[in-house]
Amino acid sequence: MKNTLQLLASSAFLAAGLMGSGVTYASNPLEVVSGSGSWDQTTATTTESIAGDKWSFSFDLSRTFSVNPTTAFSNFSYSLNGVSVNSPLSSVTFFDTNSQGMFDLSFKNGDVVSFYGADVGSTLTLREGVFEATSALSQGTSTGNGMITISPVPEPSEYALMAAGLGLMGFIASRKKSA
Repeated sequence: MKNTLQLLASSAFLAAGLMGSGVTYASNPLEVVSGSGSWDQTTATTTESIAGDKWSFSFDLSRTFSVNPTTAFSNFSYSLNGVSVNSPLSSVTFFDTNSQGMFDLSFKNGDVVSFYGADVGSTLTLREGVFEATSALSQGTSTGNGMITISPVPEPSEYALMAAGLGLMGFIASRKKSA
C-alpha cells in the first residue's frame, strides 16, 4: 500500500511539473487576465461600480497581440458582489509605467474602468504574475483597489498528458497489487 501511495504521489508531482513547465504550449498561448477588489465608499454609481461593492472581471487574451488598444480578447465577464453585470467590453488599452501602468477596460456604453500599477502589456506582450492595482472610473481619481492576475490557460494536451500519466500509474499500481 505504501508503494502505491508513493507511486501515485510521484506521478501527481510529475504531472503538475509538466503542466507548469509550458512544454506543450502553443506558439502563442492564451493568458487569463483576471482581477478582483472593491470600490471605495466614495465611488460613483455606474453600470460597473457601486460604492463599497466588490468587483471582479476575467478575459482571455493571447500572450502577444498586435495592436493597442486591442479587441482580440475573449470570454469577458464582469461582476459586482458576485452578480454578473451585462456590460459588453469594447477594448482593452495597456499603459507603460510612465502613464501609471496597467490598463483600461472600455465598455460599449462609454464607461471606462482604469487599473493602475505595473506595466503588464504596453509592449504588446502580457507579463504573467500577480499585481496590486488601484481602480478608478474614467481615468479619474483612485476609488478602489484590488489584485490583477495574469496566468496561462492550460492547453488541452496538458490535461491529456496528465490523464495519461495518472492512468498509466494506476494501471501499474493495480498490476503490482494483483501480483
